[in-house]
Amino acid sequence: FVVAEGDALVGQFDEAVKLLQEARNDLLYPTPYFATQNLGIAMAKQGRHKEAVPYFQEAIGQQPDLCAAYFYLGESLIALQSLPAAQAAFEKLVERCDSDRMKLLVVPDLLADAYQALAEVCATQGNAECVADVVQRCLTRFGDLPVAQRCKLALQNSATTE
Repeated sequence: FVVAEGDALVGQFDEAVKLLQEARNDLLYPTPYFATQNLGIAMAKQGRHKEAVPYFQEAIGQQPDLCAAYFYLGESLIALQSLPAAQAAFEKLVERCDSDRMKLLVVPDLLADAYQALAEVCATQGNAECVADVVQRCLTRFGDLPVAQRCKLALQNSATTE
């Protein structure tokens, strides 16, 4: 499995896909959802977003707290021009992962990226009210932390897309 991650990092996606398929089907492998998520990532990095989506959905089904899978799912859905579904994926990430229960397990960067992506999807759909709501939630959540800059960037980007 570590070899597969290494292959993916150096761009050897075909080899990574093969190894990740083996890992997720290994009954002794304790966390197949990571292999499934990483298989989706390898597919997405190859531009195979339509093939990646079911892997992200499967990983989420196996482990609903796999926060990064929601993010990658949203990104693949954007690539497929499925903006309402992408918005739902980012909303689910924020709802599920930006909580007291998950606070120590989820890095602020992932959450800030999710808020930014969510605001940008709302802007692309022409929903200024959604953008304002998401940016306000993000700024409230992060305050003066450096990651709050992503919230402000999303607001600036939305102004240029309207």
